[in-house]
Amino acid sequence: RSIFFRLKGAKTGIRASLTAWQSALRPLDVKFQSLFRLICKYNVVPQNQHGNVSDIETSSEFIRLELLRFILSGQSTISGEASNAFDQFFTGATFHDQLFQREARGIDAGVASVEGNLRNNVLTPVRALVYETEELYGMAKARGCKANETPLLDPQCALRLYTSARILYLTLERCLAAVVEARSRVNDFLAWIRGTASQVRARGTASDSVQRQNARDRRVPNGVLQRVSDFLSLPMMHTCREAGDKTKIARKLTECIIGAPVSDFFVGDSFSTDIVNENAKRACTLKSALELTFHSSAVLFNQPRILLSESVKNIDLRFEVKHSQLAIHTRRGAWSSKHNHGGIDEGITPNTFFKPHILNMNDGMDRYRRNWMILARSLGRGEIVEVVAIPGCDASENHKCEYFPDYYLRSSLNLPDHYEVTNIAFYGDDGNSSPHPHLDTGTPVRRQALGLTVRHAQPTSEEGTVFDEELWIVHYDSVLFQRFESNNTVKSELAVTDCPLSAGCCASLRITHPVDERDEMETGIFFQPKRRVISTRITGDERNRASQLQLCASRGTGGVVTFGASTVLDIFDLEEDEESDEESESESFDD
Repeated sequence: RSIFFRLKGAKTGIRASLTAWQSALRPLDVKFQSLFRLICKYNVVPQNQHGNVSDIETSSEFIRLELLRFILSGQSTISGEASNAFDQFFTGATFHDQLFQREARGIDAGVASVEGNLRNNVLTPVRALVYETEELYGMAKARGCKANETPLLDPQCALRLYTSARILYLTLERCLAAVVEARSRVNDFLAWIRGTASQVRARGTASDSVQRQNARDRRVPNGVLQRVSDFLSLPMMHTCREAGDKTKIARKLTECIIGAPVSDFFVGDSFSTDIVNENAKRACTLKSALELTFHSSAVLFNQPRILLSESVKNIDLRFEVKHSQLAIHTRRGAWSSKHNHGGIDEGITPNTFFKPHILNMNDGMDRYRRNWMILARSLGRGEIVEVVAIPGCDASENHKCEYFPDYYLRSSLNLPDHYEVTNIAFYGDDGNSSPHPHLDTGTPVRRQALGLTVRHAQPTSEEGTVFDEELWIVHYDSVLFQRFESNNTVKSELAVTDCPLSAGCCASLRITHPVDERDEMETGIFFQPKRRVISTRITGDERNRASQLQLCASRGTGGVVTFGASTVLDIFDLEEDEESDEESESESFDD
């Protein structure tokens, strides 16, 4: 699992914990709001603070003070009118014993779910995050020690990410400690409220009454009473270094009364991510620590993208002749076998790499390149397919990298009369996924071809001109190329010229073999493609919508989507003929 996946999991868990915490304390918030209104009616609160329930900090201070005074003095003249307000508060319908017990169990379960959610859904990914960032920092530091190498991961950024993860982990531990303390205070407070409500209800009844017996049974121990008095008299529990305005607004009335503002950990003031070191000191809430860790992760993992984009040199291609269809493909070249072994090994099949045939060049170094970019485009009205091969970078330890090619190769394939190309796609794995020549020397990569959707015009006497559409597969490895020098007037721009090609570099695509030697001499170099019929009788507006072509060499299939009165998807098995040829050859060998 990635670092961002763990951070998103922690973020989801923190949001769920905040929702559960607010839901758990909502019943007590409602009760304390009604208590504040009662003491306001009894003029315990100054006139300027009457009805100001929204000011949680002020109202909680009044409630804490009166609750502590009620615990210490009870029903006496010291409490004054506040004792009457508490008598009315504890004898309300919401403090019926069975109803309040059920409500207390729900509150305790809700607070317990907050702790469980933080431990299971937040603490677990944060612990894994600390371990992974520490390992990542070690790797970045080890790779950064190598001379003459630009590290993809900056050790300082990795250290900053590890520090942010540690801050997040320590903040989460403090949040868990605050939740545990708040849970203990809530339990003691609920027990004291239940016992106090029973005592108030039993006041004025007979000594042997049921109310008196219930009050004696529900009376809390002195330790509970001491703990409640302590957190009501002591200042609010210290959670964050600096509580901003947003943090104070997020506090609930109940957590302010018990002195455990757990909400401070979930809501914090946002900070600028420009000064990370300074913000690390202020990342005292889960929100700010999580934002800091997200930002540090984004900075660290964005650095490889920047370095790779800077290391890749872009080349703009400018065609002097416009085209209607274009397809691009990459191929592995024969550079490794030539440079690593001083020549071609006899065991390496020529089909395992792209080694173009160049006019007037027997075995030059231009044929042996590590990578090639192959372009196929249709010229004119689609009756000519031009194939352009551009060599890639030849970087090695003993060879200077040429970021700009000094030449390119061109060849053309001429279609028969009344045929035009409507779509072009390459059939074969690209250079990134095809096997290296030395890793797979015994298995030839034969699935490298050019796919064309071709439209054939057939004039008829009845319907005028109708069109048939076919799928052609052409193997282009044996095409003869002509070399052209890249005479560039603009930096980082390769201009593909429109200079005429030699006769040997202009091949023809024929759908039938020559019938005799004279016909073959007139035809010249030709290729016979594999043909699959897609659709027939295309008339009217249907011919204006080109078919969509997709070829998959790993499965040996091709798919064509044609548009007409209805949309049709045709899937073809493009390796069927080759398998039948292999079977026939094996049968003849056995005979």
